[in-house]
Amino acid sequence: MARLIGILANRPDLTRRFALRERLVLAAANPEGAPWGWGVGFQQHGEFLLRRRPVEDRRELDLGDMLGDVTSDLLLAHVRRATIGARSTDNTHPFRYQQFLFAETGTITGFGDVRARMLESVPEFLRRGLRGDTDGELLFHLFLSFLHDAGKLDDPDVKPRAIFAALAATIDLVRRLAREASLSESRINVMVASPEGLVAARFGTPMAYRVLSGRQGLEPLFAGEDPGKVRMPDLEACRLAVVASDFENDAIPEGWTALADGAMLALSRTDAPLEAPPHR
Repeated sequence: MARLIGILANRPDLTRRFALRERLVLAAANPEGAPWGWGVGFQQHGEFLLRRRPVEDRRELDLGDMLGDVTSDLLLAHVRRATIGARSTDNTHPFRYQQFLFAETGTITGFGDVRARMLESVPEFLRRGLRGDTDGELLFHLFLSFLHDAGKLDDPDVKPRAIFAALAATIDLVRRLAREASLSESRINVMVASPEGLVAARFGTPMAYRVLSGRQGLEPLFAGEDPGKVRMPDLEACRLAVVASDFENDAIPEGWTALADGAMLALSRTDAPLEAPPHR
């Protein structure tokens, strides 16, 4: 039922075209009618904006439904099955802080038992930004705390390896608190967006990514359209990367590359995917 999707491109219309063409791969279903909602964070004019719907009545959703008329070269989408916290806008992913977006799927085991200890590790100036009561939002603020400790919180060009390090430290702290409380290890997946790229970390259900580039990779997104109207020659320099998790029946789609359990991945508009080895 949950979904986590990040898309990054160097041409704004490509994200929407990909979402529409791959709508079945990226769709989420809720046949039982359990409580769910969704949110999308996206970049426009150098700023991150949010569209969030905490209560959704439809039994099926795809990324095109969530995007509506949004056009952006970077987006982070999340479908939420409410497990911790009320169905409210403040509890709906993605969460935003300055130049960062954050979303996760899965649940921190025994959150009620470790919440206070997690909160102790968040500086007061960041703690004041907490709006809801989910484990995901608090996890985000823990991540921000580790970026702050490394002097990278206000860095407008924070590098992927700094984000890797802050995520690893966040996961290590959650694991240590779980051990001290005699709890089982949490199974979560995380995505972080910054203006320059996307970082994904797999500590839960299968996660995979795909990169399309050049005319051969991207031309299928324009199937049935007049090549003259969509300026097909421009596709040679175009590129799109997508990463997602929580696939139907945990099945990795054909043509996607699976991310190892415990691994982290960075995607940019220009460079090849950067994968960090599994963090144990």
